[in-house]
Amino acid sequence: MSYQKGRKFEWQVRRLLESKGWLTIRVARSKPLDLIALKNGSILLIECKYSSRISEKDKSKLIEMAKISAGKPILASRKKYERRIHLINLEDGAQFNP
Repeated sequence: MSYQKGRKFEWQVRRLLESKGWLTIRVARSKPLDLIALKNGSILLIECKYSSRISEKDKSKLIEMAKISAGKPILASRKKYERRIHLINLEDGAQFNP
């Protein structure tokens, strides 16, 4: 996937979270996370993947970072021909509702 598509998807995820009252911060270099979101003392560490999968290495690193920060490791993804953004908690695989 191109850098432009990935960045565009990050902005779509960011706008979704901000519309739900989250403060979002884009992380420079984007490895292993792209966004940090904060709301009412809750912390989300988010990796955005547009039509691709997260590697086991990046998944493990994101979960470890979430434990250290008392945050939730979230995978934001969208299937290639869908409009809906899926937010998945990587610790338990459950859908996350912002």
